[in-house]
Amino acid sequence: MNVVAQSGPGTPSTGSVTFTVDGIAQPATPLGSNGAVGLQLSGLSTGLHQVSANYGGSTDGTYLASSNSTSFTVSQATTTPSWTPAANSQLYGTAIGAGVLDASVSGGVAGTISYTATPSGGQATAITAATILPAGSYTLTANFTPANTTAYTAATAHIGFTVNQATPIITWANPAAITFGSALSSTQLNATANVTGAFVYSPAIGTVPSGGLQTLSVTFTPTDITDYTTAKAQVSLTVNPVSQTITFTGAPSPATYNSSFIVSATASSGLPVTITPSGACALSGNTVTMTSGTGICTLTASQAGNSSYNAASQVNQYVTALKANSTTSITPISPNPSVVGQSVQVSFQVVGNGVPTGAVTVSASTGESCVGSATTGNCLLTFNTSGTRTLTASYGGDSNFTLSSSGAVNQTVSDFVISVSPASQTITPGQSAIYTLTLASVKGLSGNVSLGCSGGPANSTCSITPASVTLNGTATVTVQATLLTSANSNYGAFTVEITGELGALTRTASANLTRANVAVSSPLPNSTVSTTVPFVAKATSNSSTTTIKTTAPTWWTPVARWPYML
Repeated sequence: MNVVAQSGPGTPSTGSVTFTVDGIAQPATPLGSNGAVGLQLSGLSTGLHQVSANYGGSTDGTYLASSNSTSFTVSQATTTPSWTPAANSQLYGTAIGAGVLDASVSGGVAGTISYTATPSGGQATAITAATILPAGSYTLTANFTPANTTAYTAATAHIGFTVNQATPIITWANPAAITFGSALSSTQLNATANVTGAFVYSPAIGTVPSGGLQTLSVTFTPTDITDYTTAKAQVSLTVNPVSQTITFTGAPSPATYNSSFIVSATASSGLPVTITPSGACALSGNTVTMTSGTGICTLTASQAGNSSYNAASQVNQYVTALKANSTTSITPISPNPSVVGQSVQVSFQVVGNGVPTGAVTVSASTGESCVGSATTGNCLLTFNTSGTRTLTASYGGDSNFTLSSSGAVNQTVSDFVISVSPASQTITPGQSAIYTLTLASVKGLSGNVSLGCSGGPANSTCSITPASVTLNGTATVTVQATLLTSANSNYGAFTVEITGELGALTRTASANLTRANVAVSSPLPNSTVSTTVPFVAKATSNSSTTTIKTTAPTWWTPVARWPYML
């Protein structure tokens, strides 16, 4: 504290002033050149103090002695703490530490600082650097108490401070591998924490995990949920796959072409089984169809496995393929009955469980045969003799079907015949030869037959009345053929041909005809003509001699006529 004494009017510069503080005289102090003198006071107690100044006068007598006094009050000094903590928050479980409780008071004022922590809505409690506060939000207060409580006031400073919840430390090592099918137990679910609390595992104890690398999880809830958060942890568990087997049933052996059967394949794992066909079969769903009548059908059942099961050993079933039975039958024959020489279409059918292919041979009991395709279904036969014969169709089989034969089917081949009576006759010039013609059906042939005759001597005519007849399949028909000669008709032996036509079928019959005389015209000179009589031999020559030899039947008597007539 500074106290200044200053002179009145005028400026004395000599002499001294003596101060008295609270009755205690202070050493005299000379005036300064400006007529003033000061006194610095320190260590004064708080309260009211009296100060007086006594001037003894100037040394030259110019100024007289004088005095004056005053009073003043010394108040307590105010202190101000300074507080800049190293941190304004920390995790639960850590002591507050000196780095936080580091408030100070400037000016070197001696005293002590104590600290309190006040939670939100709570009461203040004393704390030290070793104090561990519960988690929460706090107001920390630094309370300064000066050593000289008379001279200095007490002071406080405040900061906000947060104690955060700590995370529990979970210890959980990766468990040893297990095999698929094993349930989780405390051997795998064995996590620990650094504080008390409860563990909840996923998957839970007793669960059977799938194969492969699995993740196990745990959620830890501490008992002290104020100071600790919940915590989570994970570990990896290897679940090794196990073996599986396949059961494969339903395949017969052997099996015929185009037949079907159902197979069943299951795996002990319950996983789906794949069936693969090869060879003489095909597969649709679980239904197997034989696609050939020869070879082997191989069915392979497989299951590739997954993370829980190893691949299963393949299981094969083998089915021997058999040819399917075939049935051959002759269907309509057209025409039936037929006629001799007519083409006959024989239709046949080969059936089986599928479509048979290959050749079918149709054989007749009379030796004729034809070959057709099982798919075409017919072939042509021609019969050159009449009568009833049996036809049989024989299928030779193919790679898928067995051979088979039909039952015998009758085929009737019709015809007709012509007979002539008499078989031979002799006429003289101008006579007529009359023949009786008899027409008969063979195997029921019916229809209209056109008749004709030929083969008579020149200058003769042959007629049949009627020129056509109708056969009814049973009764015979008789008609008359007349061959009329003239005086100019040739002499000799002739064959009369009778022709009958019914459609494309032609039948003939013949009869011998002899003219009573045989003429030999213009023989060579000195030649010999031989003949068999009856005859009339005539030789004409003006200058030559012709010898006529005859060979006559024993019953014939020659008659001589001229010229050269015998």
